[in-house]
Amino acid sequence: MNPKSKSGLLEIFETKDGSNSLRNTISGDTYHSVHGAMGESQHVFVQNGLMKAFEQKTDLIKILELGFGTGLNALLCLKESIQQQRLVEYHSLEKYPVTEEIYSNLDFHNTAELREFHSEYLQLHTSPWDLGIRLRHHFSFTKYLIDFVDYRPSGQYDVIFHDAFAPDSHPEVWKEDFLTKCYQWLADDGFLITYCAKGSFKRALKDVGFVVESLPGPPGKREITRAFR
Repeated sequence: MNPKSKSGLLEIFETKDGSNSLRNTISGDTYHSVHGAMGESQHVFVQNGLMKAFEQKTDLIKILELGFGTGLNALLCLKESIQQQRLVEYHSLEKYPVTEEIYSNLDFHNTAELREFHSEYLQLHTSPWDLGIRLRHHFSFTKYLIDFVDYRPSGQYDVIFHDAFAPDSHPEVWKEDFLTKCYQWLADDGFLITYCAKGSFKRALKDVGFVVESLPGPPGKREITRAFR
């Protein structure tokens, strides 16, 4: 994540769908779309990420998330794995975690659809770094306090959630060198999903060897990108 995104510089704000997100008061970076934090996460990473993986595989789904941030993507995937009765192993990378003051006031767990997962939401944030936990049998979770470029996985993933700050803020993780690592981290037929649809990013994906498709975006965004190994 952007080195400027330390907790003392963050403010909570309400997005257009009524769900909360975070804004860096110095850089102006937001953790989700201003048009809707919940809507964006659900559309990009659950509907076009997790659910696509469920279609492709009948057994365990292994996910790597680039940017734990507020924990919203992980929480929504936890909810879906329980409802679908599907096993998910979820790994998330984060170099600058938010403080308890921040995550306890984001209110995701107080929405009608997520209220029953309040305890799990807190466990996602309070669980020890580099140590896996299991939540409600179907969902195992490990978070790593590390820069994306320094990560060395022990195995391959079915899906990568590329949810870093935008290319202008964190350019190194949207370029060919890092995307080559992502390609290597994916299993055969695995894919990367992201909110970004920038032309230079999609060209870099193709140069690495990905098969790239553009998908309709959530409210406020025309397209998102999914790229298959």
